[in-house]
Amino acid sequence: QARAFVPSTCISAADRHSSTTTGGRVDAAAMAGWAAFLLKWHLVFMMVFAIAFGFLFPEPGKWVGENTPLTTIAVVVIFVISGFLLRTKELRDAMGSLGAVALGAVAILAVTPCLGFLLLEL
Repeated sequence: QARAFVPSTCISAADRHSSTTTGGRVDAAAMAGWAAFLLKWHLVFMMVFAIAFGFLFPEPGKWVGENTPLTTIAVVVIFVISGFLLRTKELRDAMGSLGAVALGAVAILAVTPCLGFLLLEL
């Protein structure tokens, strides 16, 4: 019996084991749920991984930053992918909410640069 993805905090240990394995094999429904979860949050996971990798191994990043335009290309690719993932109906609905637009503008124009400068100082 295939089961939908349910976060592990919502089910008991016995149910968790039975929902992810069947006779030593990985349940396809559970794997599909995890795949959907990872695809939805891929940008966050990759950014956390990249920051951690940069802290652990700064030399390759310094070389790439000094000798290639890869950082600029990466930013452009992130914005292009994010743009393709936007749902236009939700975007139109959000533009009607002045508070949400103001919060987004402050986060993008103030909070994010401050966090970036903070990370540069570490």
